[in-house]
Amino acid sequence: MTSQTPDMLTILERLEKLERQNRRLKQVGLAVLILTAAIVMMGQAKPNRTVEVQQLILRDANGMVRGLLAVTPDGSSLELRDPNGNAGVTLGVSAYRRGLRLYDANGQSRAEFSLEREGARLAFYRATGEPVATLDGAGERGLTLHDATGKRRIVLTLWTPARASSFYHGCGRRDAGPDAGGGRSTLTFYDAEGNCEYSAP
Repeated sequence: MTSQTPDMLTILERLEKLERQNRRLKQVGLAVLILTAAIVMMGQAKPNRTVEVQQLILRDANGMVRGLLAVTPDGSSLELRDPNGNAGVTLGVSAYRRGLRLYDANGQSRAEFSLEREGARLAFYRATGEPVATLDGAGERGLTLHDATGKRRIVLTLWTPARASSFYHGCGRRDAGPDAGGGRSTLTFYDAEGNCEYSAP
């Protein structure tokens, strides 16, 4: 057997050392690859985060308030504003009422929809604030049309037994009794002064 010279031993030792270093590099590379894949998979997973606040304010690039979400003493509210800072839409919820209100470019309320325990109500308003029409399913249970000054001029009402301790019809004539007018409807016209002109039946 041929003896190995010191130079050959040195070369063999270096080769073995390089092989050991190469194995370590492969192990480190594999570990880095696995860690990178885990981070990518975590980044793609759906976040499960909770943010708790009592009020959330949205501002535009100029610092103008454009939205407001807040907890109120009896419920919660959401308000969205236009670039001028005027309210555009408000949504409110309480224990007894839910409501949606729409505003024009001047911040004037023009339409409102609300839901209460007794029923729903839909109302429209002029740019000056006077009512135009009201569809009430909670209180009066009817349709009311208003003139330019906001006074009621035409009223269509459905009378129910729950409301009828007395039932008016025909501009002032009354039917008395616990069930008076139950299930009946009336159509009433008013003059500009608010006086009844005609009612049917």
